Amino acid sequence: METLRPPEGLKLVGNVDSNWRSFKQQFELYLSATGMDNKPGPRKIAILLTVAGPQAMEVFNTFEFERADDKEDYGKVIEKFEAYCSPKKNIVYERYVFRSRMQQAGETFDCFMTDLKLKAQSCGFGDLKDSMVRDQIVYGILDKKTRERMLRDDKLTLAEAEKICHASELAQQHAKTFADPSASVVHESAKVAVVRNKMKRNDQQKTNKNANAANCKRCGGKHEPMQCPAYGKRCAKCNGKNHFAKQCLTKDRSKPVRVVEETDLGETFFIDMVSCENVKKVQATEAHKRHTEWRHEQDENWIVSLPINGALVALRIDTGAQANLISMTEIRAMKEKPKIFKKSVQLKDYNGKEIESKGQCRLRVTVKNKQYSVLFSIVPEGRESLLGGLTSKNLNLDWVAFPTHTQFN
Repeated sequence: METLRPPEGLKLVGNVDSNWRSFKQQFELYLSATGMDNKPGPRKIAILLTVAGPQAMEVFNTFEFERADDKEDYGKVIEKFEAYCSPKKNIVYERYVFRSRMQQAGETFDCFMTDLKLKAQSCGFGDLKDSMVRDQIVYGILDKKTRERMLRDDKLTLAEAEKICHASELAQQHAKTFADPSASVVHESAKVAVVRNKMKRNDQQKTNKNANAANCKRCGGKHEPMQCPAYGKRCAKCNGKNHFAKQCLTKDRSKPVRVVEETDLGETFFIDMVSCENVKKVQATEAHKRHTEWRHEQDENWIVSLPINGALVALRIDTGAQANLISMTEIRAMKEKPKIFKKSVQLKDYNGKEIESKGQCRLRVTVKNKQYSVLFSIVPEGRESLLGGLTSKNLNLDWVAFPTHTQFN
């Protein structure tokens, strides 16, 4: 059992509180499953820091203990990580977030209920937690008939509310099947076709892995994913990185180009590389040229914490990113909610895979007591927030002089 795979390391970016709670639960289960939970404190601390990763080790080295022996006390170390990752919460704000949680269109009841219970944990409801969750289910459920059914019971409990909502959701699914009797037959046929097609594709891949590989837009050849020979190389034409000159989309320097300050409809931004394109074929702008020249030779990742719309947000500085990304998780935590506007913007990673965008917004970013209005593309919860290289330069964030994780007021 000691060869059991350990949990993933502790992520100290994004929603650090949620990341810590998830990591702690998985780590304690890992200790129990491997029989390590009864080992001495120093050994459990060593296992904790090894599994948590190098960032957690750096945080541990900053902890100050009342006594020297406390540094070898597993419980004391856990308390220090709790205080670092889960600072004291604003109960009024946490309850406001809980009360604002409504079931979304297309969201299953199980997802809605689970999220409510998670949010209730930080609201300090005590013995009233179940009744508060029950009330919010009645208030936030999307289906009006289900709400009316629950309101008819003046002694409704949380368990009864869950039972009613599950039954109502299942009945609606069955009603859709009755409305289209052929749907289930078509669905089964589609599943069989998918399995057959998948088996056929697997056979073809075993015969020749590269037979169906598309030409790479970065190097012009064919290769396995994440094996592009152009990665890290400089273009002889535009001096950009991660592509060869024969694949460079930059126009000749002698031809006039249009400087773009605001993104046009239909633009494509690449994350983790220096190149961009849009449907109007506006290629190398002077701003992008300056960005390319300004990039640091050591293309490392740096984390900064900046006040944004009243909330402290951790962002990764990505020298090759052409867009600024903000996670929906961070937006929900902001005291000043930004106006989100939909815009036809595409985000792509290094391999050309599209990243989902929820729209764009302008946020008030404070750096060294100066405020800036910065355009961000919104990405779903769980994705990392980041600043592109050009924006980092405009904000005077010289990451070469910063430690790996820097906080600005």
